[in-house]
Amino acid sequence: MSRKKENQGITLIALVITIIVLLILAGVSIASLAGEGGILNKATKAETQNNQATIEEEIKLAYNAVQMDSIMNGWDINKKAEELQKELRKQDEKAIVTVFQTDLLISYKGYEITIYTDGKIEIEDPNLGEKPTGEVTILTTGENVEIVEIQVEATTTDGDIETIEAMNGAIEKEGANNTNKKKIFTVSKNGIYYFRIKGTNGRTAIKESDEIKNIIKTSDLLTEIENIQTAGEQVVQVTGKTSNGTFEEKQYSLNVIMHKGDLILDGEKEVAGVTPVNKVYEFGNENDVATGNRICKKYSGIKSRRKLDNQ
Repeated sequence: MSRKKENQGITLIALVITIIVLLILAGVSIASLAGEGGILNKATKAETQNNQATIEEEIKLAYNAVQMDSIMNGWDINKKAEELQKELRKQDEKAIVTVFQTDLLISYKGYEITIYTDGKIEIEDPNLGEKPTGEVTILTTGENVEIVEIQVEATTTDGDIETIEAMNGAIEKEGANNTNKKKIFTVSKNGIYYFRIKGTNGRTAIKESDEIKNIIKTSDLLTEIENIQTAGEQVVQVTGKTSNGTFEEKQYSLNVIMHKGDLILDGEKEVAGVTPVNKVYEFGNENDVATGNRICKKYSGIKSRRKLDNQ
């Protein structure tokens, strides 16, 4: 009986020791798999790095192509952003490219990317945490308005919202009780507007509005001329308030020369927008010119009712 009890005691101790050893081994295995330096974590980081490398290569190829066209055509940074967005949307229909100061901010395939002035590409680290989200709502409705209000509301599940910034011309409305999570902006030109939401964890998200089309343009003729980016015959359209408070729309036909550097008119040099004929540069024809006795015959389809004397 005594020997039998001793055997049972030894067996129980051995079982306890075995369980302890198994638990230790299990802990070591779990740590090697799921720990900070574990196999699973390393595999996740490797996948992330591989995805980032692929994204950077796609961005670089698209940007280099657009940059070459930009140099040849003399595009400004806004035109460059527009063309780069078109290029990236061939692979991601939700891609967004907008301008922030002198840099390009890009939202592409779930990544936020910055292209700096010197061409350096930086991809936001997804390991910082969850990206914030946001909703952009156009508050002003109706036809022929002068100002439209846009509301941007942001949320996050990781930390808090640090700021909401307008990217391309929207102005934060004063006296609108704006907070870091909810802001109202005003715009006075038609188009699509972009906003950057930044979380306290360092992650950002770029959101775009629907296209605004109901704003009456009240810019003057000189402003419209400044917006022309192509040489040749152009038509600009200006809409403004008349003295009785209604809006009136007019069009103007222009022959435009665009040239960088010294403009040499020697009768032989080709200039964008005009071609020399017998060493004479011709701009349009006689119907485009008013005299002291007659008005311009060619007036973009709109007859002028005002006689232009001595002009």
